[in-house]
Amino acid sequence: MLGPEGGAFSVRRLAGSFMALSLSLAASRGLSIGSLLLFSWFSGPEPFAPFGLYIALVTVFWVAVFGCYEQAILVARAEETAALAWLASAVAAGLVVALFVACSAAVAFDLPLPEGFSDAPFALLCMPLSLALRAANRLALIFATREGEFAHVARTNWIQASVQGAMQLLLLVAGRDYLTCLILADLVGLFAGTAVIGFRSVGVQRTLAASPPSLWQMRDAALAWRTMPLWRLPMSLVSVAAISLPALTIPLAYPSALAGQLLFALRMLEMPSFVVTGAVSPLLQRQLSVREQSPGFAKAAVLLLTFVAVSGFALGGVAATIIDDYFTGSRWFDALAAVPWLVPYFIGLTISAPLVGAVIGPLVERRSMLLQGFFFALSLGAAALLFAPIDWPIPLLAFGCAMLVRALTFAQLYIDARRASAKSS
Repeated sequence: MLGPEGGAFSVRRLAGSFMALSLSLAASRGLSIGSLLLFSWFSGPEPFAPFGLYIALVTVFWVAVFGCYEQAILVARAEETAALAWLASAVAAGLVVALFVACSAAVAFDLPLPEGFSDAPFALLCMPLSLALRAANRLALIFATREGEFAHVARTNWIQASVQGAMQLLLLVAGRDYLTCLILADLVGLFAGTAVIGFRSVGVQRTLAASPPSLWQMRDAALAWRTMPLWRLPMSLVSVAAISLPALTIPLAYPSALAGQLLFALRMLEMPSFVVTGAVSPLLQRQLSVREQSPGFAKAAVLLLTFVAVSGFALGGVAATIIDDYFTGSRWFDALAAVPWLVPYFIGLTISAPLVGAVIGPLVERRSMLLQGFFFALSLGAAALLFAPIDWPIPLLAFGCAMLVRALTFAQLYIDARRASAKSS
């Protein structure tokens, strides 16, 4: 295993590491899909609309939880990482406390809640805990990625998915309501995955064992990496807001039965997208912390990512089209019919997500912000179509077109950034 200052990946090693990670992640996602399918057999599509909204809202806060200081750990010098970790944790603690106060006030004063939450304030109160667990998980994964501990990264995802699926079914058998089952299982899965990588990762253990940095060291780290909250944070917020628009707006535009089916289709297609993204992202981010740079690495990575995304989701769309006649008249027909219309969206998402996470540094943050702003504007246009008197496939296709534009622009930005890094190294 290469250390953080070791050599760069060759194209062959990239493909080999990708296959190992993706196979492990595919197994974990298979367990997750199986448990969700079994769960949905009893629950129907309705609880997936408020749960999708819950996940979308938590995700928006999760992007900002560290002020993006945690991403600097991937490219910082070894002596800076402890100060950055403590700085990021302090920012996260403040945001979690603020969210807890806001959610508690909303429930205590009976403020208007989003549709789906009005009968389940429990979901709102779980959001701060979910945010805290996601923050801890993210920080642990960053240190494992910096050390090249990809086996631990894959194992964490596998355990998290396994525990989450088991908890969904156990809580269902215990008689909990459907939304509570989904939320509690998500929390327990996150805790299990974070605990495993926390105990296993050398990078995490080294940081925990080190003496805490002084306030002056944390201040210096904050000033040295101020480009992260100033530019990276707004870019990340705009990005996640655009990606969350389908889950946030579909429940507002359509009846719960239809919205639940569409969001269930989104959830199902997220699984294979997560496999590819979860395998490629640490490999590309690992490349940020090595000294030796290969000029052909970036282009090869983009081509491999594009081939996997296009071939995989195109086959999925064809398969859904072939079998949809067998589900005509069932309560899941619209979910299956939505798959071909969502294929462009998930091709673009699978290509762009790892690239956005691998374009870090003061020289590219402003350009990244402009590209994400353009993507957000396109996504807003697609969301507006949900409320127009047209059939639902058209807005889904519009979301897909916006995501494909994002993939093309960030592919070019990533190649340009790595080429510049190779010339300077």
